[in-house]
Amino acid sequence: MQQVPATLDYLATRVCPTCSGTRSRPRVRARLPAETLLWNDLREDWTGYFKEKTFFTYARCLDCGLLYNPVYFAETALNQLYGHMPDNTAGQDVSMLARTQERYWEFAQREGLPQGDYLELGPDAGLLIPSAIRHMSGAKLWLYEPNVAVHAELGRRANGRAHEIRIEMRDFSAVPDGTISLCVMIHVLDHLPDPLPVVRQLARKLRPDGRLLVVTHDERSTLARLLGRRWLAYCLQHPQLFNRHSTREFLRRSGLEVITTQKSVNYFPATYLLKHLLYALGLHAVKTWRWNAFTLPLKLGNIITVARLTH
Repeated sequence: MQQVPATLDYLATRVCPTCSGTRSRPRVRARLPAETLLWNDLREDWTGYFKEKTFFTYARCLDCGLLYNPVYFAETALNQLYGHMPDNTAGQDVSMLARTQERYWEFAQREGLPQGDYLELGPDAGLLIPSAIRHMSGAKLWLYEPNVAVHAELGRRANGRAHEIRIEMRDFSAVPDGTISLCVMIHVLDHLPDPLPVVRQLARKLRPDGRLLVVTHDERSTLARLLGRRWLAYCLQHPQLFNRHSTREFLRRSGLEVITTQKSVNYFPATYLLKHLLYALGLHAVKTWRWNAFTLPLKLGNIITVARLTH
């Protein structure tokens, strides 16, 4: 694979992804700001939790309130970095992740789901697919996942249900407009460098009574305030971070209105939480514990939102 040269062409300046505003004020800065580092350093820092933390400086848009990186990776650099991503389990037990996603499904169903098809952007290993199969009789599964390494697992989880697995993340023209009853984005919106045109496209795929389910980190959570720049969501993979207000404003500009939003519940092994707590406190010599017998359902810094087309 061709390497991105170690010059400033691996960086790009950005306007606000929600409102295209250019007025912003710096809010969160790493001890080693990513915009000051060379390409080889950033490539080494792209993955991994328990090491010196760097991220691009986050600024608050003075027009719409979104927290975002005015300087971020250029598209060529970003494509190369995502081509070397490991799985998204971050060391967690898959059964814990599955329990968390079952709670997401329960939240989506509260307002009722119409008959139609299912679309998920960034399903990774497809932990939500079994719920879609159980609760959406006859629905076709549209699965947009750029990581081809998990495509076989996605096909297995589809379990014979009609489905398509595609790698695109910005072109959904294969999906007929007005056919999707539930569109899901779990920790995807934080990652997209240009999210507004993506969500506007997805909105056109929804049925008039369809739903969009979005899970994001909450940059105004208690955990974010307590940990400051040590909060794990401040990282190279997140060019923007949302809160309840900025999520609502972003979705409004995408042609959607929020039905309901709340803090989401995640299931964690106690030892996993302890590892991250010790690291956040500056104790970097963290052992890898594997004992998962004691689990905790906690609301730790994420929000879940269900939206529909603006009527």
